[in-house]
Amino acid sequence: MTMILHDYEEQQRRAGISERQFAAGVGVPRTTLQYWRRRKASLSSSPVAVAFFESPEGVELLHRFNAAAHLVMVWMGNCGIRLLSVLIELTGLGPFIAGSYGAQQAFSAEMQSALVEFGDEERKSREATFWAG
Repeated sequence: MTMILHDYEEQQRRAGISERQFAAGVGVPRTTLQYWRRRKASLSSSPVAVAFFESPEGVELLHRFNAAAHLVMVWMGNCGIRLLSVLIELTGLGPFIAGSYGAQQAFSAEMQSALVEFGDEERKSREATFWAG
């Protein structure tokens, strides 16, 4: 979402492309692009924070923060998803990270699958090294 909106804003600024032209070119409904623009304009954070956290670099940082918080707090620290949601709200990142229990639970399930897959790969690698050695 944010990358497409960022690309639209850049092309609109540089070339004056219309919403309709851009949306058709990227295969997104024009109404979706309009919603994303309204949502960004309605954020109550400072304009500087909005500009950063809605930029590609800001989104990347938010993804890393959310993943690290899940790994440390939920999986290593066993604090639970509800407390992680509270952290997101207290830091003021709520407008930029989906902090609801449902959204964080879905992310946690994805992380659990990735951790299990990583563990399986590591186990196989160690076994192969053990038997080859």
